[in-house]
Amino acid sequence: MIHQSTWYSREDILQYKSTSNSINGLQIENHLLFHSLSRDTNRGLSKLRTKRGTRAGKRTHHRKFPKTSNQRTIPDTNLLPTVAPKAPRQNDQLPSILYTNCRSLNTWKLAELNSYIEIHKPAIVCLTETWLDKDKQQLVNIEGYNNHFANRKNRIGGGVCILSASYLNAVVLTCHTTRTLSAVWIKVNIKQKKPIIVSCLYHPPNEDHDATIDYITTTILQLTPKHPSAKYLLAGDFNRLPVENLCEQFGLSDLVTFNTRESAKLDLMLTDISEYQPAVKLAPLAHNDHCCILVKGQMFKNNSYVRINKRLATPKRKNSFLAELAATDWGNVLHSPSVHTKVAQLHKTVNELLNKHCPAKTFKVRSDRPQWMTSSILKLIRAREEAHSKGCASYKFLRSLVQKAIRSSKRKFVNEQLNNQKDTKVWWDTVKLLTKPPHPTNDENRRTVINGEPLLNDQLADKLNAYYKEVGGEPVPPPQSSSD
Repeated sequence: MIHQSTWYSREDILQYKSTSNSINGLQIENHLLFHSLSRDTNRGLSKLRTKRGTRAGKRTHHRKFPKTSNQRTIPDTNLLPTVAPKAPRQNDQLPSILYTNCRSLNTWKLAELNSYIEIHKPAIVCLTETWLDKDKQQLVNIEGYNNHFANRKNRIGGGVCILSASYLNAVVLTCHTTRTLSAVWIKVNIKQKKPIIVSCLYHPPNEDHDATIDYITTTILQLTPKHPSAKYLLAGDFNRLPVENLCEQFGLSDLVTFNTRESAKLDLMLTDISEYQPAVKLAPLAHNDHCCILVKGQMFKNNSYVRINKRLATPKRKNSFLAELAATDWGNVLHSPSVHTKVAQLHKTVNELLNKHCPAKTFKVRSDRPQWMTSSILKLIRAREEAHSKGCASYKFLRSLVQKAIRSSKRKFVNEQLNNQKDTKVWWDTVKLLTKPPHPTNDENRRTVINGEPLLNDQLADKLNAYYKEVGGEPVPPPQSSSD
């Protein structure tokens, strides 16, 4: 941002000291002004001489208002300075996203973008039609954000950019692009949640619709095996691109419910994340005709927990319980007058020893946690994650140890549930639980892409029938019955 410094004369400063708290309509703190003048001139304002010699004439000395730590300069606009975004207290929140079509990211629009970032503090900023090159993109340097550019190389115009907050540690994904289509793909990891792949795309008006659809479909299909649990959010200027089949194929929905350029809806934000709320419409940058779009960050749905009671039965506690149980005097049990009294006395004695050596404790566990997941595996997973975050050499050893523990626990669980189960219904329910895919999909919406054309199951069957008909020739007519 370019700011304009203000100069003050000696008479203005003296007038400010004696009469008013404002100079030329600008409100300034007393202590800041006096402290700055004393620091720069090594003397207080009260020690300034008010008279000079008659032969020297009237002095009109101008002083420049000094810069202070709280107010560096007095800007000529009311734009707010950019402050680095702070990470949320818990990194399990969906990132807030700000999107706009810049149509040339010049200095004026960049200044207003800084003010939007300061007000809304988005974690990710997606920009299309930046019209930047390698030299001009160096001007986009916002504190606390990492820049990811995809500029158009063959001619001016186009280009996209993603600004990701530093605390997100976003990773750029390498994906092929076409000659005119501009796109950037990044992956954002969220603690204990599924990662999010954010894409910023610009589809030119004269670009072939089928080519853009094929590019998006191919890219998502290529990224899915590498990141099977990732969620997607596609933001960009699609220029009336028909995305109905694309949304149906991958289960996407549009967060933008309003017109983004006059009476047209050109900018979209497609995602399969159900926690996001509809986008909010903001004013455009400078004299731009595309409005700004803000999607506020939301908390993930909290996991459901249940409370269970469990005794602390460690080997050491068990041994101490058995030792005291063996040394207990059972005379009061044996000499009881009736059988009911003996049983009650026995239960009372054993329960007292259990509560003493192996007390019951209430634990809070996830209701959707797999049944084969044990506390020892959870401890190993925590140790593995801690070693990975600190960069310890024991990370690979702990990783293999976790894998072995999971395989062993699953094998033990299968043997206990299947081999010892006599109820057929429970047996089949256990088989379904073990073989259930981790990420269920709707088979009705799944499509097979052939030559860039997504096909449903019935359409695929018709294609196969037509193909085999061409190979085998005309079908043989059915044999006629003897009655004819």
